[in-house]
Amino acid sequence: SEGSGRTWNPATHTYSSGGTGGWSHNGNTVTVTNHSNAQVTAKLTYTSETGYEGISGSFGDKSTMNLKTAVGTEVYAAPTDTTALTLSGTLASTLTDPTTVGTITVTIR
Repeated sequence: SEGSGRTWNPATHTYSSGGTGGWSHNGNTVTVTNHSNAQVTAKLTYTSETGYEGISGSFGDKSTMNLKTAVGTEVYAAPTDTTALTLSGTLASTLTDPTTVGTITVTIR
C-alpha cells in the first residue's frame, strides 16, 4: 500500500480495496503480468522429476523477466512478458500415458 489507509487494487490499477491474482496454463508458454504497484522480477526455473533427469528444460534468454509497475496503466495494458519452455531429452518408447517429467517454478521478487 501507499500512504495511510490506501490499498493497491490490481483489478483497476488504482488505490482502493484489494484484488486477487490467478494462474492459468496454455501449452508450453509462461506469461507473467504485473498488476501491482511495484516493479517485479520473475525468475523461471525447470527441475526434472526423479527418474526423468535426462529431460532438461530451458526458457532460452527469458529465464528472468523484469516488469515495470502497473501504476498509471490501464488494466489491459499492464506490463507483461511471455516465454516458452523448450524440453530436450528422450522418453522411453514404452511411456504412453501423460506423465509429469518436471516442474516449472516462477519466483516473484
